Amino acid sequence: MRNPNRFALAVSLAVLGATSGIAQAAVTTIAVTNASFEDPALPVPMAFSTSVPGWLSTGATGVFVPHIPSVYAGVPNGSQVGYIHETGSLHQVLGAQLLGGADYALTVQVGDRGDLDMFGNMVAIANYRIALYLEDPGNPGDLGAATLLGDATGPMPADGGFATASVNYTAPGALGGLAGRNLIVALFHNLGTLEAEAVYQINFDDVALTQRVADEVPANGPVSEPAGLALFGLGLAGLAAVRRRRGR
Repeated sequence: MRNPNRFALAVSLAVLGATSGIAQAAVTTIAVTNASFEDPALPVPMAFSTSVPGWLSTGATGVFVPHIPSVYAGVPNGSQVGYIHETGSLHQVLGAQLLGGADYALTVQVGDRGDLDMFGNMVAIANYRIALYLEDPGNPGDLGAATLLGDATGPMPADGGFATASVNYTAPGALGGLAGRNLIVALFHNLGTLEAEAVYQINFDDVALTQRVADEVPANGPVSEPAGLALFGLGLAGLAAVRRRRGR
């Protein structure tokens, strides 16, 4: 008759041997206030507000409810988007500080409206940029004084659609003067070269920032690869012995 305790021990040894020595990676989502621009909640399609709670801004910015499907076929998250009309920026100081050795991934959904304005002019996207900064403690919220960690200027979305723009950054293990400083996410739109008979606006949605801590040691401490292989082999041997007894 099979000994259930012996069988369970064999399985545990095999699993432990297969997983021991593998470094764990912890991924956390850093909170972005009003990340999908659903605040303030607007009542009807094409309604807009120049208030963008949680964000600091320059230029003509706000929150907008696109009409579906004339403006977009759909919105990535929720029913509203942020906008920058012509030239301006939106940025937010986050409640998280840079962590030494961590990997950061910033993603933003960037939209190019597919409709015409009330005068029949095309609504076009110009040059945009998304960026990750570190705040200067002596100049809170000031992008001009902040340290740029990384930025991206593409891809360009198709007319009437969204594209995912992303920035990746790996913090040094020893932060030095970067320690104790808050992260900032920033969105920009710059007219640059203009097309005739067009108005310019960019939309943003679903701003997300993750932090990944690589090579995190398991709570019970690291196990060397040879030791892990030995445990795995011992577990397999135990399983084989149990099967032989069952076959008698």
